Amino acid sequence: MAPAARVFPARPLQALATILSFTMVLWVVEFYDQMTGERLDADGIVPRSVDGLEGIVWAPLLHAGWPHLIANTLPFVVFGFLVLANGIGR
Repeated sequence: MAPAARVFPARPLQALATILSFTMVLWVVEFYDQMTGERLDADGIVPRSVDGLEGIVWAPLLHAGWPHLIANTLPFVVFGFLVLANGIGR
């Protein structure tokens, strides 16, 4: 007989804590970026430049201002939680 399907995620609190922690990092990075006159935005991806490829590492952390970050926060938390809910290692 097949095991019963789980209704709840395997590790919901760990998933929630992880995604909220990473979301807090994004907000802190944007706050720092705003306080320094958006100097971090220069570290993003620079098109048509080999030197700009280094920005691939930092691009997921950078946003084009508060409206961009606010618009991305809810989908990031919801979908991030769903991805992490069955276990971070998975």
